[in-house]
Amino acid sequence: MTRSTVLKPLATFEILREAFRLVWANLGLMLALDLSFIPVLLAAGWFTPETPEEIVVSAVTLFSLGLLLQTLGSAATTIAVKSLYFGERIRLSLVFRKAWKRVVPLFITQILGGGLALAGFLLLIVPGIYLGLAFLILGPVVVLENLSQAKALGRSHSLMGGHFLRGANLLLCFVGFIFFASSASAMLVSSTPEFSEFLNIGVSAIGAGYFIAVVVIFYFDLRCRKEGYQGEEVDSSPGEIHRPDPID
Repeated sequence: MTRSTVLKPLATFEILREAFRLVWANLGLMLALDLSFIPVLLAAGWFTPETPEEIVVSAVTLFSLGLLLQTLGSAATTIAVKSLYFGERIRLSLVFRKAWKRVVPLFITQILGGGLALAGFLLLIVPGIYLGLAFLILGPVVVLENLSQAKALGRSHSLMGGHFLRGANLLLCFVGFIFFASSASAMLVSSTPEFSEFLNIGVSAIGAGYFIAVVVIFYFDLRCRKEGYQGEEVDSSPGEIHRPDPID
């Protein structure tokens, strides 16, 4: 562990500021992680389907490939943010190797969590909001603690207990940030329409990276508050959810 400062409970503004500082200082890395799937999708898009069957197969393939690579990028960004937050050196090959091991568990668990939250919204709005906030830190739990499915859902809910309002405040602030960034992007696009597509993709990638950074730092803030977590290196099995970061 190379982080020189001791973790301490952070206010909402401090989490947002720390996440912004981290993303801004490593903007190229964030873009590389969040846009790594673009060349693959572009290459796949070169195939021009002609028959209805080929169109269906092409659409399903591109959708599945995009979802898989987006999940990989999300896991890789989570690992990178954790390393940057603790002052650790980053090797992209190692980051993606670790992320690849968590792609399937992350995908399945996010589908479960998202499905439960959606069902809550369809039945009554309040349960959907509750479950959405309960599973806010699901990504770091799955990727950094090597948990999945029911255990990951329970772990996220447990850590979020008593901090739902803080989670809601973070989400509202993030939405405000995205609105501001989108407005600024729209102003730039109006003056340089030829770069509009690239600019929109870049803003989306930065927004995704910033959201993951906020969630990861919030996750460590919750562990610091509830478990006194300071990033110590402790060996553990995947089932021992009170232990830190089994993937390291």
